[in-house]
Amino acid sequence: MRRPSRTEALMPVLSANKAQEEQINTSYEPLTPSVITDEKAQSYIEALNFACSRPDIRNIAVTGPYGAGKSSVLLTWERAEDNDFRVMTVSLADFEMQRAYPGDSLSVEGKPDYDDNEKKAGKAEEKTIEYSILQQLLYKEKKSVLPYSRLERISDVSACQIAMMTASLLFILASTATGLLFLFPDYIREKLSLSPELSQFLLELPVLARFGSAGIFLFTALFFALKKLHRTGVFDRRVSIDKVDILKGAITTRPAAPSLLNVYIDEIVYFFEQTQYNVVIFEDLDRHNDGAIFIKLREINQLINNCLPTDNPVRFIYAVRDNLFITPESRTKFFDFVIPVIPVMDSENASEHFLSKFTLDELRQEGFKDCLARLALFIPDMRVMHNIANEFRLYRNIVNNGGDLKRLISLITYKNLYAEDYHRIDQKKGMLYSIVSEYT
Repeated sequence: MRRPSRTEALMPVLSANKAQEEQINTSYEPLTPSVITDEKAQSYIEALNFACSRPDIRNIAVTGPYGAGKSSVLLTWERAEDNDFRVMTVSLADFEMQRAYPGDSLSVEGKPDYDDNEKKAGKAEEKTIEYSILQQLLYKEKKSVLPYSRLERISDVSACQIAMMTASLLFILASTATGLLFLFPDYIREKLSLSPELSQFLLELPVLARFGSAGIFLFTALFFALKKLHRTGVFDRRVSIDKVDILKGAITTRPAAPSLLNVYIDEIVYFFEQTQYNVVIFEDLDRHNDGAIFIKLREINQLINNCLPTDNPVRFIYAVRDNLFITPESRTKFFDFVIPVIPVMDSENASEHFLSKFTLDELRQEGFKDCLARLALFIPDMRVMHNIANEFRLYRNIVNNGGDLKRLISLITYKNLYAEDYHRIDQKKGMLYSIVSEYT
């Protein structure tokens, strides 16, 4: 009887491990916006297509609370088959983070004395937002697409481009030398060590032919030279943005400095003329609570469309929360069309969404389903729910394989909802540590 080879003996084990690995990998979910596949997507697509097909609608709002799925709606519309618009997205996220103030001086009352810093930050915040918008707009395309832009860009020069520049330079020099040769035959012949017969031939030409030929060659050389200089911005007031500052996200502002969006309006208009983008999506702009930016963007949209054909205007789509404006009149006055996004998850169906992220074997564990239903009521949005499920899957496979799932999911949920208090457990501090220590 033939004994199975080592490879054949290991095949069932390898197949089982591969199937388990695939199951683990497919159970994770990304936290990024996703394409909506159910029937609700078509309603949003039709509404956005209607708004973008009307030339009089140029400022569109996609409204909903945080985590409602506004980005997913816009992504679904952008990738729809019948979408012929060229779309770009500007994201201006402002995240709430824990900030430490080590070494800060204390005031007389014992509180950190960083009020002055907060005031300075408030004055510069508007400039910083405008700066971020400019970065994402004007640095969207390569230098070759915007050859006459006055903003400096680092670009890789290929061998073909070097050859073309060399040929252009040689052509300009040759045209200049030929033109001067027609004007001053003896002088140029002597400097370039040319044949005496050539200067004699040129001197015998009619004066009109000599000066006419010289004018043609010199005009050609001057034309190409000025064209090259114009493309490098020599004749414009050079606009330079420090690339180190771009990477740091820093900007130096002055109290009387004008709006950056107004200063670079010609660059913005030139960008849309060259790139043919006709839809710009602004995300998370409302997190900054700066209404002046919305007003400036609306003015920018008007200025852009004044310079473009009326039948193909540029439209701005703002993904914002519902209560951005205080009164309904100001909301409908600012936006030309409003599309509300119905949240995918609410208190009624939160447990249903949460239960769908776990396997049948996990749900069969005693009390686990009821635990999930109670925890789901505290989860604020779908993105947080995805992250809790991802962490649960990872912790279970690495640390707690076969342990009490109720304790694991409860601790991971608390870790996501109250991260600061959770990380104080290592220091034997915090509310959770105090409660647990009293009952143990």
